Amino acid sequence: MKKPDDSALKTALELQVNKLWQARINHDMKTIYMMVDEEYKKTITEQMFLRKKEYQISGGFKVTSIDIAPDSKSAKVLVKYDAMQMGYKFEPEILEHWLFESGEWHVSFTKRKNPFTMTQEPDVNNKK
Repeated sequence: MKKPDDSALKTALELQVNKLWQARINHDMKTIYMMVDEEYKKTITEQMFLRKKEYQISGGFKVTSIDIAPDSKSAKVLVKYDAMQMGYKFEPEILEHWLFESGEWHVSFTKRKNPFTMTQEPDVNNKK
């Protein structure tokens, strides 16, 4: 099987990231569920997922970096978004893990961390 070129993979990933974050803004949990990784879907039914709350996004978002792994099977995406919590507006930045499954990019909720903790992974551009 031929491996897709990096620019096509990155473009496809950018489209999926934008689709996911637009679904978050629209509170479209069905679309979000369809975009999560298969491993996570084994842990929760669609009906249960639809009852969950996603991030409270009060405005827009911006993808600040994309780092596709050398094997092209996973990626790390850093996203900054506008949020409102208890009347305060702020711009958290979250690192998302994405997996290339069945010919498409899916966000990994299996590796997901709480965006309000201080234990987020370092910037994907910080190569130590």
